[in-house]
Amino acid sequence: MKKSLTTALVITLAGMGVAGAASAGQHRIKLPSFEELDTNGDGSITRAELDAKHAAKFAENDLNGDGFLDATELLQAAKDRPAKGPRAKDRPMPGAGNADDMVAKIMENGDTDGDGQISKDEAKGPLARNFDKADSNGDGFIDADELKAGLAKRAEERGPRKSPGERIAMLIERADTDGDGKLSLEEAKPRNDGKLFERMDADGDGAVTKEEWDTAIAAHRNGN
Repeated sequence: MKKSLTTALVITLAGMGVAGAASAGQHRIKLPSFEELDTNGDGSITRAELDAKHAAKFAENDLNGDGFLDATELLQAAKDRPAKGPRAKDRPMPGAGNADDMVAKIMENGDTDGDGQISKDEAKGPLARNFDKADSNGDGFIDADELKAGLAKRAEERGPRKSPGERIAMLIERADTDGDGKLSLEEAKPRNDGKLFERMDADGDGAVTKEEWDTAIAAHRNGN
């Protein structure tokens, strides 16, 4: 399952809608448990349960009760959402002065045999997907110098981080299909969420079981 698809599935199942995507730009998404989404406790998650979760989250963020989410409400939702891990402003920036710490952490997690480099077999998630690019000398291994150079290049390509307000403006622009500058309940749903649910529902019975849920979440966490 591709990363973009899996990530969107997680956002859909979390009932976050666009507000959740906005906060994801600031925080790591704190995923709900299967039990939180299985509201009737029957051991599976249905579209009806997800739609109800989404509607409840939408109503919670619709501070003025007008049936729409505007930029102010989305920004407040992003600020209020519990974070998993440090806020983006507190996390290390690739290429910054703490790049050595980041590289050390990546090496610690990836260099399982302790030889001072990461092989293709050891690489996981984004590093595995971009292995050939990171392996600048083409020797089949990634060492600390290559990691640091890659992080610096990535930071340079990305440029300055956008502010929360800028990210939310971009989200509204993408999702606001009628161009009124705010999001309705339907517009706030992740794109293609119906197809995404069907993809997670491996056996096509209209419900996501705990096993299907665990498989998708594991793929998301592994960056697949």
